[in-house]
Formats: sequence, C-alpha cells, structure tokens
Amino acid sequence: MINIEAFIIAHLMEELHLPVYGDVPVRDKPDRYVTVERVGGSKEDTINGAMIALQSYAPTRYEASELNDDVCEAMEAIYERDEICSISLNSTYNYPKIDEKQPRYQAVYDVKYY
Repeated sequence: MINIEAFIIAHLMEELHLPVYGDVPVRDKPDRYVTVERVGGSKEDTINGAMIALQSYAPTRYEASELNDDVCEAMEAIYERDEICSISLNSTYNYPKIDEKQPRYQAVYDVKYY
C-alpha cells in the first residue's frame, strides 16, 4: 500500500514544477505553493480510499484560483498511474487564510487507490 499523501505530493511536484508540501512552510515561504492533506479515509475489500484537501497559495486571489485550476488538471492526470483506481473532484472553492490575509483556494478529491 502506498502513502497516498506522499504519492500525490510527488505527482504534483512533477506536474506543476513548484513546491508542494504536507504542511504550510514555517519560514522561507515561496510566493506560490500547494499543500496536500488527507482529511478522511476508508477501505473496502482491498481498495483504499482517501479524501484529500489540496490548498493552493498565491499572492492574489486570482493567482490562487489559477493555481487551483492547474492543481485540478494535474490531479486528473494522476488517474493514469497504476496505483490509482479512481479519482473524483468533491468540491473546489475560495478558502482564504483570513488571519494571515493569504489568498488560498481549496480542492477536495476522493481518491481510491491500491
């Protein structure tokens, strides 16, 4: 069984050519980056399931929205990987970090994998 968060981080770094993290960096934050977080999971027979939240950070709301679109496109390409059974976009929306005045979008995916 794969670590789905690490698998998605590696995939997005390859597809997007920008930093992708498991946590928000504490220092030396780049202008544009993505975080990957498993927010739920399941298992049925031999198929694992995960609900994955992908957060796109950028200097402006428009740029965060564009980055979110790029993330969604990259996530559609993950279906071609042998380890992935299915992928479905659950929701996508503006999700600013109000306390830090940081533009951010979030896309939530349901991923089935081996």
